[in-house]
Amino acid sequence: PEHVNVARSYGNLASIYQDLGDFEQAKEYQQRALDIELDKLGPEHVNVATSYGNLASIHKALGDLEQAKEYQQRGLAIKLKKLG
Repeated sequence: PEHVNVARSYGNLASIYQDLGDFEQAKEYQQRALDIELDKLGPEHVNVATSYGNLASIHKALGDLEQAKEYQQRGLAIKLKKLG
């Protein structure tokens, strides 16, 4: 099911896997959360920005700094536009 509450659960699982050091599994769950949020909330919702930030942290832990930077910049752009 593609509901925002399911996205939240995926995000929570991603956080747990990140704490466990399983960054590949964390990335998979966080990407699922982001995909649902993009579909249900739209690309400029602050929850989407948070998911981008979470993905940035995961990619940083994986050593993919360029992808981490891209996701962090996307999240920041949304927050600046929506929150000022």
